[in-house]
Formats: sequence, structure tokens, C-alpha cells
Amino acid sequence: MTNIKLLRKAAGINQAMLSEKIGVSRSTIAMWETDGSTPDVMSLQKLSDYFDVPIDFIVNGSPVEWEHPSLIDDYYNASDADKLYIVEKRGIDCRIASDYFSILAKNKKPAPENGDELSEAISIFSSLTPANRDKLLELAQLFLNDQNKNEDTQ
Repeated sequence: MTNIKLLRKAAGINQAMLSEKIGVSRSTIAMWETDGSTPDVMSLQKLSDYFDVPIDFIVNGSPVEWEHPSLIDDYYNASDADKLYIVEKRGIDCRIASDYFSILAKNKKPAPENGDELSEAISIFSSLTPANRDKLLELAQLFLNDQNKNEDTQ
């Protein structure tokens, strides 16, 4: 269940911190992340509650979709900091992807010189299902198109 690892890394916590939060051992988290074992129903519910994602996303890696159009309006009316928080909690919806990636680019920190950031991105990308890889590539293209439009207008 590599999605547990992705969610954990996105939350900026290590295995020990997650194990504390949901009441299992660190080695149990490691086993889940490497598909050595599968979380029981109670643990899945705790993970779902902690990361604020559906259990289906943890188990199947199904993309997070925003279920109501008014949430998109809420997103566009929020400050940049709130937008980042909203996406962290709800997932990237293709209707807001371009704007979200623009905010990230504005707030971008310099990449580490040792290339760790790129290695991690490649590792995450390779762990995705082909369908989710295609979705990520589509979102990246939307971002690049938006960046090019912004550069052309400046």
C-alpha cells in the first residue's frame, strides 16, 4: 500500500510519528508500506481519519475527486495559504490543478543540490498505477500550459 507512504510523506511525518498517531508499531507501518501486510479495517479507518482521505484511496489509490462544484468556488475565493491547505486535505482536482501548481511555483524553495528531491519524485511516480501516472502527467501539462501563458503576458 504505497499510498500510505505517499500520504505520510505528504504530511511530513515519519513512520514512528504515524505509528504513534494511529496506535500501531513502526514496523507495522513499514510492512504496510512495502506490501508485507495489509491494515485491518480499524487501522484503515484510523488512517482515513488521520489523513482525511477516503479508505478507497488508501486501498485502491483511486484519485480524489471533489464531489461538489461549490468547493471549487471556495477554493478560488481562498488565500494562497488556504488554497494549499485545501488541496492538502482534499487532493488535486483537475479543475484547479493549474492554479494550484502556479501557487507552488511562486512559493518554490530551491531544490537541494544533491538531487534528493528529484529521486523522491521519481520514486513516487514509479509507484503510481499507469492510470494515476497519466493523470499526473495531464496535471503537469496543465501547469506548464498555464506557466507559458503567464510568461507570454509578461
